[in-house]
Amino acid sequence: MTQSSVADKLEWLLKSSPLMRFQPPFAMPGTLHQAFVDQGLKSLQALNSGTIEAPELPTRIGFQFEALVLWLLEQDPHYKVIAHNQAFQWQGQTLGAIDFILEHLPSGQVHHWEVAVKFYLAIEQNGERRYLGPNAKDELAAKSARMHQRQLTLLAHPAAKAWLTESGISIDASYGFSRGIIYYPPHLSAKPDSLLLPEHGKGLWSHETKAPDGLNYLKRDDWLCQSAAGLIDQPERIPAAARANDQQLWMIVSKDWPFDY
Repeated sequence: MTQSSVADKLEWLLKSSPLMRFQPPFAMPGTLHQAFVDQGLKSLQALNSGTIEAPELPTRIGFQFEALVLWLLEQDPHYKVIAHNQAFQWQGQTLGAIDFILEHLPSGQVHHWEVAVKFYLAIEQNGERRYLGPNAKDELAAKSARMHQRQLTLLAHPAAKAWLTESGISIDASYGFSRGIIYYPPHLSAKPDSLLLPEHGKGLWSHETKAPDGLNYLKRDDWLCQSAAGLIDQPERIPAAARANDQQLWMIVSKDWPFDY
């Protein structure tokens, strides 16, 4: 992956709005979020000037996002990364892994971060608004519940508590950090939702049989930057993210979506 491609992804991450609404005590304070973004933009500028090197990124989108956040944290003089992707076992079973444990140097506090990047399509079903992933196997409501009830509370489990004690770590706060886009059908507009922040990124979606003409498609590797660079005339596969000539973002799904999953 080229340095310019990594830079595009970092710029999208830093300039995009947060997606998910995290409930207290897991909502990151706005000042903390903005300070991370501001410092990240300085790191991006240093990357573009050639004074620091770009990170190596994995292929899968979720792992890419986590690697980008890790790189930004490692460049940030306000943070020290204590642990990353720390897994826990309990009675022979894997409980899961936490994304980041960080020392916030200005405050001296230790923070736990869980990060997520998601792309969902809004539908109305029996009068209920739902947000499904492009493969219809993922849903915003389930992801939000999993983050609140499992990921952000994992450090309260006895196995995690024992590890924290052995490591001499005391957690002061756990925060969620998210990016992504909600795609709406042209006839359906965004409305207030307890799971989403109102400023979340927005696009439109269509079945492939009704897709507008003239779309330029993003390679799947570019979903994290939505960049106009490297657009292709035909999708690599469906579902596919796209951009219209007027810069409107689209997600194109199969003619039978979501019932063909």
